[in-house]
Amino acid sequence: MIKSLHTSRLIVRRFAPGDLADFCAYQADPKVREFQRGDAMSVGQAMSYLSAQSTIDERKVGAWHGYAVEQKESGTVIGDIGVFLATHFEGDVGSQFHPAYHRQGYGYEAASAFLTYLFEDLGLRRVTAGCDQANTASRALLTRLGAQQRKPSGTRADCSFELVRAEWLAGR
Repeated sequence: MIKSLHTSRLIVRRFAPGDLADFCAYQADPKVREFQRGDAMSVGQAMSYLSAQSTIDERKVGAWHGYAVEQKESGTVIGDIGVFLATHFEGDVGSQFHPAYHRQGYGYEAASAFLTYLFEDLGLRRVTAGCDQANTASRALLTRLGAQQRKPSGTRADCSFELVRAEWLAGR
């Protein structure tokens, strides 16, 4: 069970009820929503989401597993990262961060720790990730992490990436 993942500047951990204000602040920000589908969660929806994420079985297939990304220095939740477990061996990852913390390496730092957890501790063999074609920051992050862009399918303007366990571990 993930208790917490520590990097030099961050703690990736399960959500807690006290994260509500920070979570609502960034997930409703127009800059965060720019490339997200759907509307921001209401306070009630966010409370239910955080409660569910705080107790979900980390190996539950067919479910989203979201984790808070806390800045150590301030104790502020600056974003979140998660995985939808499609099977016990494959998942689709995603993240969102408060715009005040963009372009400071936090996404890479959190994603590196999280991918290590997914591949080494959970034993996933493959992860995928997607982003809007216009989201150049997310595309650059996924490329920097070593994910390979897959050929697009369908007519959507999304980019699709994948990373396999052997490649991740070889690059570490």
